[in-house]
Amino acid sequence: MMPLSSMGDLRRNLVIRGIGANEMNDTVGREVMVGSEVRLFVHRRTVPCKKSEAQCERPGLVNNLWDDCGVNCEVLMHGTIRVGDTVRMLTTTGDDDRRLRRADPSHKPPAFFVRPSDRTAEQARGMIIPPRVAACMCLIDPEGFVRVERGYNSVGQRFWSTRAYRAGMFARALRAPLMIAILAILVAVVLQVKIIWIR
Repeated sequence: MMPLSSMGDLRRNLVIRGIGANEMNDTVGREVMVGSEVRLFVHRRTVPCKKSEAQCERPGLVNNLWDDCGVNCEVLMHGTIRVGDTVRMLTTTGDDDRRLRRADPSHKPPAFFVRPSDRTAEQARGMIIPPRVAACMCLIDPEGFVRVERGYNSVGQRFWSTRAYRAGMFARALRAPLMIAILAILVAVVLQVKIIWIR
């Protein structure tokens, strides 16, 4: 694999030096201070995605960087970060169980955190988003549903399976009539209640 021209190729918000991957992954469930102002809570390990691999034109990136891809954080206290700022883990106080429960893996299936080359066929199948879930996701956020697929398509990849994408697009087509029907039912219920109340 060709070396990266800069760590910016990996599209990270913050890149730090002087800490190994294992130490970084051990910060999950902990609070971290960056410089003197910014406080973060580390929710989960970041895993590389096939879109980044294609975007960086680095075949094998997903498997090669699996344990070295960083962490996802919540900003607890915002501020300015400067080149050269120190990063330190804060001493935790209180209930470790509560702290680790807060480190939410975002309802990802367990196989999400297994290196793709190490997944069983059953785990790989479990990673495919079912069409009914895709349809619900598209009903909630049709623009986001299409945007994620277009982003992956822009680098020659697919996010949704063909069946899931079709189900989502079908739901998208039904969204406006469904919303009108729900609104009509609500109006009818409100009017019926007013008529009963008036009598």
